[in-house]
Amino acid sequence: MPLNIKQIILVLSLVAAKNQVSGSYCEIFPPEGDSFDGSEFGFIFVPGAQIKGEMYGPLSLKIQSMFPGKLWVGLTEGWFGNFPNHLEVDGGIRDCFSKAQYFSFVF
Repeated sequence: MPLNIKQIILVLSLVAAKNQVSGSYCEIFPPEGDSFDGSEFGFIFVPGAQIKGEMYGPLSLKIQSMFPGKLWVGLTEGWFGNFPNHLEVDGGIRDCFSKAQYFSFVF
């Protein structure tokens, strides 16, 4: 028996609610140096397929080290089923912004 639209919405809502607690998150790497003057750039990596976000850490950090300016790097991780989906992407990106803002005030 195929699912009707109400059942599909219920399943998606349950998945979204579950992932707000333990869903995607961001590992943030601030730029080198101690001056955050507002001229920084950001690079948020949302992986594809079933490769975990942290696997792109070495590549992202290499990009950061070669960037001519100040570059924040955010690696999104913790995807439901190890696969990024539309319901979690917003939360992962928001976590990157939140952590970058925290680092800006602390350091």
